[in-house]
Formats: sequence, C-alpha cells, structure tokens
Amino acid sequence: RDVEISVRSEGHVAAIVVSCPVPLITQRDGAGNHNGGDMAFGPDGYLYISVGDEGPQRDGADNARRIAKDFFGGILRLDVDRKPGSLPPHAHDESSTTAAGDSAITPDSYAIPPDNPFLPLAQGTGNATYNGFTFPKTAIRTEWYAIGLRNPWRMSFDPLTGRLFCGEVGQDAWEEIDIITPGFNGGWSWREGLHAHSPANPPATPPAGWTSDPPIYEYSHSSGGGNPVISGSSVTGGVVYRGDRLPELAGKYLFCDFNTGFIVALTEQPDGRWGGGSGGLGQRLATETGVSGWGYDPRNGDALLCDLTGGQVKRLARSGTTGAQPPATLSATGAFSDVATLAPAAGLVPYAPNVDFWSDHAVKTRWFAIRNLTDTVGFSADGPWTLPAGMVWVKHFDVDTTRGNPATRRRLETRFLVKTPTDVYGLSYQWRDDQSDADLVPEDGLSAAVPASSPAQTWRYPSRAECRSCHTPAGGYALSFNTPQLNRSHPYGAETLNQIAALSAAGYFSAPVSGVHTLPAFAAAGDEDASLEWRVRSYLAVNCVQCHQPGGASSGYWDARAATPTDLAQLINGPLVNDGGDPANRWCVPGDLDHSMILDRLRGDSGVPRMPPLATLERDTAAETLLTRWITKALPARQSQAQWQATHFPAPGAPGSLPDDDPDGDGTVNRTEFLLGQDPHALNPPWQPTIAPGTAAADGRLTLTFPHPANRTAVIETSLDFTNWSPWDVPGNAPAPPAVPGTRTLSAPAGDAARFFRLRVCGL
Repeated sequence: RDVEISVRSEGHVAAIVVSCPVPLITQRDGAGNHNGGDMAFGPDGYLYISVGDEGPQRDGADNARRIAKDFFGGILRLDVDRKPGSLPPHAHDESSTTAAGDSAITPDSYAIPPDNPFLPLAQGTGNATYNGFTFPKTAIRTEWYAIGLRNPWRMSFDPLTGRLFCGEVGQDAWEEIDIITPGFNGGWSWREGLHAHSPANPPATPPAGWTSDPPIYEYSHSSGGGNPVISGSSVTGGVVYRGDRLPELAGKYLFCDFNTGFIVALTEQPDGRWGGGSGGLGQRLATETGVSGWGYDPRNGDALLCDLTGGQVKRLARSGTTGAQPPATLSATGAFSDVATLAPAAGLVPYAPNVDFWSDHAVKTRWFAIRNLTDTVGFSADGPWTLPAGMVWVKHFDVDTTRGNPATRRRLETRFLVKTPTDVYGLSYQWRDDQSDADLVPEDGLSAAVPASSPAQTWRYPSRAECRSCHTPAGGYALSFNTPQLNRSHPYGAETLNQIAALSAAGYFSAPVSGVHTLPAFAAAGDEDASLEWRVRSYLAVNCVQCHQPGGASSGYWDARAATPTDLAQLINGPLVNDGGDPANRWCVPGDLDHSMILDRLRGDSGVPRMPPLATLERDTAAETLLTRWITKALPARQSQAQWQATHFPAPGAPGSLPDDDPDGDGTVNRTEFLLGQDPHALNPPWQPTIAPGTAAADGRLTLTFPHPANRTAVIETSLDFTNWSPWDVPGNAPAPPAVPGTRTLSAPAGDAARFFRLRVCGL
C-alpha cells in the first residue's frame, strides 16, 4: 500500500498530521519480499515509487515484463497534487490484486503526469503490444515510469543533475546499478545484469525486436567473479556525493552491498561509462555490513548510511591516520611463542567446539585470549555470551592436500577475530609455501589454489568485510563460543576437564557457572547416539544462526536457533521467501527431497547460491546426507502435538482432547502422552523413575532408573522443599535427545542430602 500523509511545519520540526492518511494504491501481495522498495519526490515535483516483482523466484508472478498487469516490477511516477494537464489513471479492478470487486486505486488520490512514458501507447482504442504481450490499451498502467526490475530496493536523485540512480537486487548471479530514464526497461526477467536469464513463465526468450536498457555497472555474487573491487549478493543503492567534507568524492555515485559490506564509489568517465579507480571497476572506500539505505545530511550534504543490523545511522567520513597497521606476519603478532610448532603464547587458551562450522574440508585448531585479568565473560545457558572488548579468538586451518590423507596435511591460514566495544573485526594470515610463517592477507581478501591438492581445491581467504558478514551481533559475534558448543571435555595439560567447568573455575566468567552436568550440548552429524533431529538442529545452529534468526541479516522466515522449538522454527513445511515458482516447495518437506529447498541451498543447486555464503567452495556432503536422512527417515513419522491430537481425537473439540486432559485416567495427561508417544485411550504404566537404595555396585549411593523416549530430552529435577525445582546436577543428567529409546540410570553423590525428585520430558 502506498499512502499519502500530510506534514505541517512546527518551528524547525516537520510534524505528520496523523488524522489524514490517504491510500493511493492498495494491492494484494502474494509474497513477503520484493514489495515496496523506495520512494522520493523528483526535481519535477512528482512522486517516484520503486516496487519489486512480488517475490517468487525468476519473476514467478510474471509481473516485471508487463505494463498492463499489477503495480509490481518497476518504478511508478505519480502526480499526487493532480496538477492541471495531468490525466486520470486507468481503472484497476482485479480480484488478483485486492478483494474481489475492489479498486486498487483510491479515487481522486493522484493523477498521471502528462509526459509519463507509456501514455502514448495507451492513446486511442483497441489493443497495444509491448514486450511481446498484447493487451487492451485501457489496461495499460500509465503510472509506470520504468519496468523490467526485479527488486529496485533503493533509488535516489542526484541533487545537481536530477538523474535517477537505482540499485537493482539480482537473483542468483548479478547485482546492478541503473540510471533510470523515461520508459526504462531493465530487462528482467529475460536478463539479469548484462546476462541472459531464464524466466519462470513463458516465453523463455524475448521476442524479435525486444530491447532493454543496460545497467551502468554490475558485479557478481562470486568472490572469484573477476571484480576485485566488489562482490556480494544484495546491492543497496546509494547517492551521488555532493557534500563539501569529502571533495575527492564529488560527483561520484556511492553504493554498497548489504551482505559483504563493500562500499564503492563509481566515477562517470568521458565516454559515459561508470567505474574509475585503478582498474576501471570503481573505488572501494570502506566496509560496513547490514547497510539497508543511504541518504543526505541536509545541513552539509554528507552521505549517511542506515545500518539495519546495528540499528544506527552512520556518516561516511575520511578515516583517521592514528590507527596502527596490523602486524605484517603471524610471527609478529606474538600470538605464538613458537610459530613452527604453533605453541601458544601465555594467555592464549585452547578450546574446541562440539560441532565444526563447515570450512571446505579444513582441519581447525582454536584459541582465545582475554586482554585484562579483570575482564570477564557473561554466561548464558542457551543464548550468546557477552564478550569483553579486547577479547581475541584465533583459528588455524590445515588442509589435507590429498583429501583424507593426514600425511599430506599443510598449513593454509590463521585467522584472528578481535572484539571491540561495539563490534568485531577480523584479520587473516596466509601461510607461505615453505610453511615458515604466514603473511597478512589484503583487506579485500583473496582466493588461491591449494598447492598440489587432489582433487584440485581453491581456498578463500576472507576479506575483513566477509569476516563481519558471519560474525554478526545476532549470532553473538564469536560463533561457536557458547554453551552448547563448549559443553564438552577438553585436555588441559595432564587433565581432561569439561571446558565450561574449567573456564568457570579459572575465573573467566563474571559469576561461577553451576549445574554444568545439566547444560545442553550440540551433537555432531556423525554422532549416531543422538537423534537425527537434534543433529540437524545442531548443524543449523552452528552454520546458519548468524543470519537466520530474528534480527539477523537474512530475509528467510525460519529460525536456526536451537532453543526455538522445531514446530515454531518454520523448518518443517516452512514457507519460503522465494518458492521458485512452485508453491509445493518448502524449507523441509517430510519424505520429499525434490521440494525440500534446504538441500538446494546446501548443494547450491537450481541456480541458488550455496549456503553458508563463506567457506563453501566445496560441498558439505556429510551435512547433505544428514539432512537427507532426516527428511526421508525421520520426518514422515514425526508428529506435532496438533497432528497427534488429530490422529487420536479426529473430531474437533472432542471430549478429553485438550492437552491437560487425561481421557484414559492413567494419571498421564495428553501433553505428556504425546511426548512419550503413547495412546491417550489406553492405560499406560506411569512414567517415573525407579529409585533403588544404595548397593555395593553403586558404591552405596542411591540410583534412579527411568525410560528415555527417542528424540526427547528427559531430565531429573530435584527439590529440597517440594516448591523450588531445578535440574539435578549429576553426571548423565544432560538434556540430550537419543536416537532410539532406552533406559538411563543416574546415581546420587555420596552423602547427598535428602531430597525430592521428579522427571521432566520435553520435545525439540
């Protein structure tokens, strides 16, 4: 919906008149993306509105190529003042757009400027043809100023020349910058950037005589796409700089990529091309991920950036000269007392996670350090830890040059991640061929062949912006430095200790951590003792949570956080931002690999980029196998509580069907019967632990034995007063869902106090 509001001046403040919004256009939207993009009044006084193609992949709604359908896939130009000489719009009464019989256009809310480019085509009676489509002239949407756009997310007028610049977000391969002129045709969905594209709807190729307007600039989604200045996957259109503070940028068009954060300046050349810089492809200025929009400071013309992920408005300014340059070599960092053996310097503490983030077959070693003895980490059992400024993480990468043969292992890279008061930054070091030391990787990163690799492999050394695209605020900055990842044993000298218990005892946390035996732990893909679902949730939490969660950078609907119940995470039959033109496609479809798009994302199939976006030049076949097994073996038999209820109580609202009802009178309510996989109409033995007094086998200690259902967490809780309950902190009482049902036995500590016990079961 496009709405007109009125503004009145109150001193130096512009106040919105809340009581008088006037809808201009109201139309049904079939998807959650590629909707309204941007709006601005041009120097001609008309209102320009950019709108996406409605969302399905490859223009699945068939909007962008048409001028006689709905208001999707281009830029509208409206006269909201309805000046003399402007014309009324054509009626738009389609049930596909709004409720049946309703008009998409509010009467008398706007008019059509008399020089709008498609007005001449609408003159007279009969039919007209455009882009190979024939339609009645009365159906032409004369509001259009430009068409053939997929997702014109941001546009702006050059305040000096009045030219309209637009950043057009691409599908799977190319992002582009356009200068929009009257009647501009961006070519979508027959063209992406300068390249042919196959649309979701026929005809597959443009008709004879079809023409389109090329972009002034394009860049590839691939970091190896031949453009050393910028790569990425979501362009954020910017502004032409006309401020005074940075005269070296005068007249240059500034824009960035939302995901990689590269900020680039383009210069118009004498021959009309745009680029500039040393290689003719533009000039990279800085990096800032999560920028969703640009604007001007009206006081001085400074370029402003809207940081969506950080929730801030930032100013583009010249960098200072006081910051120290990073050490040029790994040995110069002082992180290792002996680079040859990678012996860590004092204060650099080793650690290991339960589940490795996929990194193109690399074998990784990790350390961390805290800058000051008084600095501490804020602990959370199931959320990100809070991290002090100055904290450093070091990750080292080895690769078997002959895959699977450790005897051929060589050093490739050592990375640093540094926490600042408000963010993080990363540095990478590339190991020399002779393995004697590692050199600082340029800020832009680089891709290089792994020497003598079999099969041949390319390694990506990330740019500093790419580091921040994964180490996000939503993900807690330091990925895998959290409770479910570090809750495992690790060698410390001659001892092997639980990492969290050891860090707590050493004073690394702001308060001692209690109940370590009851904390969650992620399960690796190959851990056959853990349920398939828990292994899948662990993999997704480790590899995807930095973007796929509320507040993350992804536009997807699903939630990768392991603490979010599976039935609420939009994983199973979850909707897609782009369904590829097939409404049967979902994130995971039980028993249906062809329509489970999570596998396409892992493999990089069907023209979609492989995920996660970094360190995935090689396919993660173990993850693909894990997801395939879950979809085909576990999901067809899996039931939500609503499905279980419908199975056992087919009539809606049947007596005894509520979660807390007990229709069979066996003392177990439906909610628990569902979790235990029991029939609510059959008498079942009570689900409770068997308590045995101390025996010689148990060293005289009390034992509790209970059945543990598959794919459920089951823990013993304890209380001294029958009021305050907490998980019993004894070995084996962790919330770990098993692959198959079994029996567990827990033993009380010697000399433990008298207490009450209860058993709690939960789903994932």
